[in-house]
Amino acid sequence: MVVVNSNLESDCRDAIKDGLEFLNGKVDKTKVSNRQDRRSEIFEHREEMAKLPSIQKLLKDLENLPELKRVIGLITPKTQKPIDTIFTVTFIYGFIHDYGEEHGFVFDENKFSLLYSKLEGYIYETADYRYISPVFNLRLEDVPITIDDITIRKIAEDDLPDLYGISEEYFIGNIMLFGPPPDFVIEVKSKKYNM
Repeated sequence: MVVVNSNLESDCRDAIKDGLEFLNGKVDKTKVSNRQDRRSEIFEHREEMAKLPSIQKLLKDLENLPELKRVIGLITPKTQKPIDTIFTVTFIYGFIHDYGEEHGFVFDENKFSLLYSKLEGYIYETADYRYISPVFNLRLEDVPITIDDITIRKIAEDDLPDLYGISEEYFIGNIMLFGPPPDFVIEVKSKKYNM
């Protein structure tokens, strides 16, 4: 692994360790048996977790990173500072979410290294970026349509967490709030659409 920013790597490690330790102290081990359960726990406790000093430090790192400042500057009017925080908080939630959902709430250096490589890939534009968005009012056959890096396809069961940032169980339990799920999604996988 090539480390482009050693401070960022160290602060990410601290944030992941503290976030996982926090989650470990919150969850009922007998009830968290699979990825879906872990996903729900992360979602339930993410606001409390975001207040941890190590996660706040990582937020500051990301907000001050020139590569991310450039991207934020492109999508954010100067008068709307809060979106900087939304952007970086989402970035961190996604980072801890990916680790916790895949590997559980116990820190492992090798698993962290793989995830950190992915994080650097997004920041420094060497990783494929995946973006997914709902598509409504569309009539299609069952066969997906692919044009270049863009695919329009029927929604899959595991798309809901990516679309709405919540578990499928939570979505279904609050369907009156969210409305029915879309029939189709548009998915982009490309370096060209990075960040």
